[in-house]
Amino acid sequence: MMRKGQMLPFLGPHLRFDGPTHVWYQGQRLLYCAGTDYHRLGFETTVQKAVQQAMQQQGLGAGGSRVTTGNNILLKELETALAEFFGVEAALVVGSGYLANLVLLQAVRSRFDVVLADAQAHASLVDAIRAVGLPMEYFQHRDASDLQKRLRAWQGKAVLVVTDGIFAARGEIAPLDAYWQLVQQFNARLLVDDAHGMAVLGEKGRGTVEYFRLPFSEVWVTGTLSKGFGVFGGVILGNHELIQSVVKHSAAFVGHTPMPLAILAGAKAAVTFLRQHPQRIHHLQERTLTARQQLQQAGLTLFAGPMPIISVAFPEEEGITAFERHCLQAGVFPPFNRYPGAPAGGHFRFVITSRHTNAQVQQLLNTIITFVQKSKVLLWP
Repeated sequence: MMRKGQMLPFLGPHLRFDGPTHVWYQGQRLLYCAGTDYHRLGFETTVQKAVQQAMQQQGLGAGGSRVTTGNNILLKELETALAEFFGVEAALVVGSGYLANLVLLQAVRSRFDVVLADAQAHASLVDAIRAVGLPMEYFQHRDASDLQKRLRAWQGKAVLVVTDGIFAARGEIAPLDAYWQLVQQFNARLLVDDAHGMAVLGEKGRGTVEYFRLPFSEVWVTGTLSKGFGVFGGVILGNHELIQSVVKHSAAFVGHTPMPLAILAGAKAAVTFLRQHPQRIHHLQERTLTARQQLQQAGLTLFAGPMPIISVAFPEEEGITAFERHCLQAGVFPPFNRYPGAPAGGHFRFVITSRHTNAQVQQLLNTIITFVQKSKVLLWP
């Protein structure tokens, strides 16, 4: 029987935020370089004021489905802001990023005979595919050659290729440029869950589609407002025809209640803030590349690219315990997790944000480097 206050198995540690860059953990105030809120926009004054004002004026709950009384004007304003940010015809906001894939696939299910999914595709994609009853076949992780073989085997059928834009555990970027050439060659369709790329990659923060210079008009994109935008909710990007089809044919869209109204206002403020301050995105990309170079020079093997994710993994429990202790002594929260897609045995998933100071970033890097250089415990490659 669980004791009062005891943490449930498999849940992460109990944390309390203290500003955008620190947490309280086990009675200790620690530098926080973790999570998925890459700009910590929830701490921006304009975002917080937007939430407070909307809550005072309109309350919390949306009041019903969007096809009844829940189609608040704040939804339209947020969707307009998102369409402008990503440079697309239309955007549709749903209750969560996890829900976005189901909402979209329910609407387009009849268009396809089979789905080819990356072997490490996020559970929200896999669950949605299974829920709508589409046959699914995996291709090897980030392997365009294997995808080509499977597309050739399904030639003549209506094929949907799905992948994460960014694989969250280690910051791997899907080779969308190679995938794009293949879906054109085999007359297939590409769907990218770009939850971790939005507001992080690309000149304007439009994610992996912009990063590879692909046409948004031809690629379906889903994502979330809870990571790069720092608030909450899911989003589907596309042309007017796609969005209208989702509204008409997705039971999940019709049946669910939108996000709280104050969150909608906060999300719009976050999107507007990043559009007006693209230097936040550029600064994060630049400092990420600099940090990666410093870690590589110290002997760590990291995936190439500007994703601000640093994965540190050990083959033995001894290394995990020693590194956790080392982090705590250095005043850095040790973000160890066994989230799906992580290296076998789990890993420490550090994240640099645009709100960290240069000194804080260096504190994190020094913590990692000093352990690597002094410890006899080996890292996973």
